[in-house]
Amino acid sequence: MGADGRHTRAILLYVERVTDARKCMTAGRIAARAKPVIVIKAGRSTAGAKAALSHTGALAGSDAVTPYGSAP
Repeated sequence: MGADGRHTRAILLYVERVTDARKCMTAGRIAARAKPVIVIKAGRSTAGAKAALSHTGALAGSDAVTPYGSAP
């Protein structure tokens, strides 16, 4: 399983917080060489941040790291 998996057609990430932006971006770029990477960032709005907090008990982080790249 993963970016090199035969049966994997794309990689979907549901992200509430990124603690190491450089590591996250590097991993995303490496994976994107093999498969499309789709990132859904939770908690971008006030309501979304409240939902993330109630769901995981963690504050939603900044979305300044996204996007990995631009859509074609």
